[in-house]
Amino acid sequence: MPNTTPKRRIRGSVVALLFMPSYLTHSGGAWAFYWPGVKPKYYVDGEEVQLQVNKLTSTKSFLPKDYYSLPFCAPPNNRNGKRRRRRKRRRAYHENIGELLQGDRIQSSPYRLYFRRDMFCEQLCLVDLGAARNGGGHNGQGQHQPGGQHNNKLTTAIQRQYHNNWIVDNMNAAGISHRDEDGSNNTLSVNYSNGFPIGFVDDNRAYIHNHVNIQMEYQRIESSASDNVYYDLVGFRVEPLSIRHELEWTKSSEQRVNHGDAGGGVGPPVANILNPIPSCNLSLSSGRAHHTKLDQTTATGRAPQEASGIVLFTYDVIWVENQNPDLKWANRWEPYLLANKLSPSFRYFSIQRKLITMIVLSAMLAAAFLTKALRRDTENQGTAIDTDNIDDDEEEEDDQSRPSTSTMKGTWWRCTPRWEMIQGNVFRPPSTAPTMLAVLAGTGAQLLCTASSVVFFASLGFMSPARRGHFYMAQLLLFALYGFVAGYVSARFYATLKGGEHWHKCTIITALFFPGIAFAAFCIFQIAAIMDESSYAVPFASVFSLLCTWLGLAVPLVFFGALAGKCRGAMVPATETAEATTKVPRQPWFLRFPVLTALISGLVQYYGLSLEMHVMLDALWTGKYFFIFGYLLMILCFQVVLTAEITILLHICHLCHEDYRWWWRSFVHGGGSAFWVMLLSVTYFRSLESDDMGFLVLYCGYMGMLCFSIFLATGFVGMYTSFWFNKFMFASPAHLPHDGHGEEQEHVRLVALPST
Repeated sequence: MPNTTPKRRIRGSVVALLFMPSYLTHSGGAWAFYWPGVKPKYYVDGEEVQLQVNKLTSTKSFLPKDYYSLPFCAPPNNRNGKRRRRRKRRRAYHENIGELLQGDRIQSSPYRLYFRRDMFCEQLCLVDLGAARNGGGHNGQGQHQPGGQHNNKLTTAIQRQYHNNWIVDNMNAAGISHRDEDGSNNTLSVNYSNGFPIGFVDDNRAYIHNHVNIQMEYQRIESSASDNVYYDLVGFRVEPLSIRHELEWTKSSEQRVNHGDAGGGVGPPVANILNPIPSCNLSLSSGRAHHTKLDQTTATGRAPQEASGIVLFTYDVIWVENQNPDLKWANRWEPYLLANKLSPSFRYFSIQRKLITMIVLSAMLAAAFLTKALRRDTENQGTAIDTDNIDDDEEEEDDQSRPSTSTMKGTWWRCTPRWEMIQGNVFRPPSTAPTMLAVLAGTGAQLLCTASSVVFFASLGFMSPARRGHFYMAQLLLFALYGFVAGYVSARFYATLKGGEHWHKCTIITALFFPGIAFAAFCIFQIAAIMDESSYAVPFASVFSLLCTWLGLAVPLVFFGALAGKCRGAMVPATETAEATTKVPRQPWFLRFPVLTALISGLVQYYGLSLEMHVMLDALWTGKYFFIFGYLLMILCFQVVLTAEITILLHICHLCHEDYRWWWRSFVHGGGSAFWVMLLSVTYFRSLESDDMGFLVLYCGYMGMLCFSIFLATGFVGMYTSFWFNKFMFASPAHLPHDGHGEEQEHVRLVALPST
């Protein structure tokens, strides 16, 4: 793709977002779909392999930073500061919206790799890291050097355990570690999640990894159509080391220090090493045949490089041919995904918990319906009496002998049980904020459809770690498209509750309510990210593009959906609503407080979701891969069924005590799990042990929006299933006795459920 000016790119992005929603699938300047495992990149001997750098991530701060916000080696001819670097980065790689939202900032690097060409201790650049505290820097000989006039950012970053995230051939670097968290050497381990650390802390001193062994794993591709031999990459690992060099200064070296320019390992050395290790000794041709190893850096007389003063950065490149026949280009991401894979015992135990909960709730529902059928068929409580053949005197006697509502705790009246007493009020609209209830129902339906579709398409393989940012883009695109569902559902519920005369008001609130809250929270997050100099800060052009997507795509679809819902009309209730309301009797103590019943309902739902929530929070905040979406899709289906069952059970309990005020209560019962998820987020934050105020703002905001989304989605499930349960129970023809010709007679229907 040819280079374009920033202004043209902004105008093109806005036009594409307004008129072509497929802009959200634009990644790296390519419009066609890219399926990982289908279109590999082939290399030949000596071909240059581009190494890119991404954001710096931390396991303490959790706020990613731009790679060049710290004093690392920059690409050649990049000497005009941060603004120049950003222009260079934009020309090198075009991030999509999803990558920007997750903090990715992929940029070019000064490292030069050539296919199947090993490199030994190549000198990259000299960088003045500044002093560990206020004051000047020093060189490897302990001599004071000018330039350390500011506080050392790198020392703070090392103490916060920031990690490098490098990319080669769209594959993340796996970090090879020799150290425990306390800094002591240990056995070799490979970390596939968070790259490799920029340094380590030992005895309250920060040391930088100024040398890396870049290990590239490749495999040979036999081609019968050509005589050339092609290769592809299947592995990328980085082993960081810390080596303190004593340097001999020259005039050219001082110039390289002042500008931080890197030669990429091509050309003459940037400095003379007075105490070189064997792999860095230019005078030993035999030593140069061996790559840098850990024992060379920890030998007698050697010391790690402190994160201060002027530091020489070096690197080795090691090419290894793949010896594993099961590892191919198509499945080269499997080591990354399997590193955080849930064990089979964990999944079986989780599924067993959900199945047991579903079986218990289903048994309780079946028992309720079975008891209703048995009591209906009994002689004293199951007979229906023809009201046309009852004399007025008999009716007066029955009225006198009828027990009062307060005394009907465990008894059933033989002709008119409790459910029949409230059949004229069970579909009465709520007196409190019916418009807002319709808005929340439409938004909940939109969020539920978005989550289900994203997980479904991810389980089919449409999203993978190789498609960077596409998971976030899919959420944005589907949420905007399902604005039609939000408008349709809210319009129909509004027509059911208020008649639909002012449906425009409900539609406007639906289009602006949840997206407006999310956008306002997003702006607050941006301010916190900018103040903390985090790469979470999205460029203004991308924020404007998101705003145009909302106003130009989502809002019109909400209105189209509302128009379709208005044309469809209200959801017809099973019974007509009486003019006079019936007084609700005093409820038992455990049904008297809606908050208590909501917590009980949420606890049952959360019991089947708690294990997965821990795993998903780890994937969200610690950078671990979570791509078992087939399992997650099954868990989502279980969760919807559990929410529906527990809401119906509590709904039956209230109906048995003649409480017909179910609209808001069923919504709150369905969304009760959000409280327990919020409680989990609080305890999880304490386990992170982060004292960063910026991260606290981001964490509270994102988790608050997540809990609110769960409340809306599960609340819609609870209210919608309660509506259809009432419609079935109060309108089923099976409750009416028939004559010999199969025609329904006007009888009083019996719905005899046991009182709770």
